[in-house]
Amino acid sequence: MMDRIHVCYAIYDKKGTFSKYTGTSMTSMLENTDSPVTLHLLHDATLNEDNREKFEALAAKYGQKIFFCDMETLCGEVLSGILEILPDAIVTRFSQAALYRLLSGIVLPQSV
Repeated sequence: MMDRIHVCYAIYDKKGTFSKYTGTSMTSMLENTDSPVTLHLLHDATLNEDNREKFEALAAKYGQKIFFCDMETLCGEVLSGILEILPDAIVTRFSQAALYRLLSGIVLPQSV
């Protein structure tokens, strides 16, 4: 039996157009591995329902698992604290997705 691969993506998709790039990356990975894969998608309210359904369909097409982590719900207080200390961080250098990646250890299962 092959070991399960866990892959984490973080997305901030204010215009609803960035999801296609994440989906392209996911497709490439799923096309090129025979291992079982669990996808973890760190997101916020900018992930619209249509794109969420597309990610779910993509994972299902390949018989893989996908879990959605709403970072505003799961880490709202931590995110607020970071933005209070570094108010310009997401404006000048990073998107919220960068912060979500930094907080992945809080929301992903300990086994990952």
